[in-house]
Amino acid sequence: MFLNDGQRLARATGCARLLQIKSIPFSLSFPFGITPAGLLAIPLPAKISLRILPKIELAEPPSAADDPAVVRRCFDHVVCTMQASLNDLASRRRRVFFG
Repeated sequence: MFLNDGQRLARATGCARLLQIKSIPFSLSFPFGITPAGLLAIPLPAKISLRILPKIELAEPPSAADDPAVVRRCFDHVVCTMQASLNDLASRRRRVFFG
């Protein structure tokens, strides 16, 4: 979990000028607590589930890409299809970290 973007810290320490970096973010990590940019962090175990969805066919011709209403309708269709699959995956999960 990142606590801030660290832009002020980069400017105050001179890192922005000397190292050509614009930020030094700080994160809260296990087991070392607050660390710069996630250094020394040990990631918590997490199970990742993937699902490959079938190809989403859009009934619109390519020339309809200039119509904002058609683009929005296609965008909403894709988002709803993907969100329904994500909701299904989430409902099958038993526990947050180990399930």
